[in-house]
Amino acid sequence: DIAHGIHPVELTDEGLAAALETLTDRAAVPVALDALPAQRLPVPVETVGYMLVDEVVRLAAQRGDGAELTVAARRDAKRLTVEVRTVCTPCEAP
Repeated sequence: DIAHGIHPVELTDEGLAAALETLTDRAAVPVALDALPAQRLPVPVETVGYMLVDEVVRLAAQRGDGAELTVAARRDAKRLTVEVRTVCTPCEAP
């Protein structure tokens, strides 16, 4: 599953959107994908975007507080913006 020891094969072969879809399928916490870039980005940009989401998902799973994540990644001119929102209904105070 891992290519070059750093990121999944989907990231190398198909890009950020495909890699994030695979990540959410395997995540230990619920993750919804809101928006993903349709076009490929430079490899370093896609890699950093993937690693960011992977780390947030991993940390949410470690917390074990019932959090649900929503991920959106958008390309704006020469910039990639990755937004991860957390919904933690059991964590909310009454």
